[in-house]
Amino acid sequence: MHLYREMISKGIRPQAITYSTLFSGLFSVGKIGDAHKLFVEMQDIDVAPNPYIFTTFIDGLCKNDCVLDALEFFLNLENCKLKLTLENFNCLIDGLCKSGRIEMAWEIFHRLAQEGIVPNVITYSIMINGLCKKKELEKAHDLFSNMEEKGCNPNVITFNTLIAWFHPKQ
Repeated sequence: MHLYREMISKGIRPQAITYSTLFSGLFSVGKIGDAHKLFVEMQDIDVAPNPYIFTTFIDGLCKNDCVLDALEFFLNLENCKLKLTLENFNCLIDGLCKSGRIEMAWEIFHRLAQEGIVPNVITYSIMINGLCKKKELEKAHDLFSNMEEKGCNPNVITFNTLIAWFHPKQ
């Protein structure tokens, strides 16, 4: 943060990538409050956040066990009519699944269609893994079938997840 402050004091305007790097660093050492303050500061000097920053912020909150804060941040972005990307959705869905909030992840997954965003193999694999961890194997299998019906080809991660849960070690 020292170099950032020096940059500001010299009248050098940070770019979005500068902030993304700072957010990653702050979240990696658990400085969530500082990241929030910096986000506000970024907006105060008219640096427009971009989808990459949103993903960095959502990921940082999730990895610091602040998944509900990440959800709130995401919903605020939606309410502000900011353009969200598949990566933003995937990051939040992954965080929700990893924290055991499968129902919330499922709701966010279904918002993709409302936003006109098509889920990819990563999205499906995240949801299938989350459903399997909650022992919702039938729902996971149905989602797998739905994935294929929609023309999204599973990858090795998708298959390995299903194999691990449907054919447990003897």
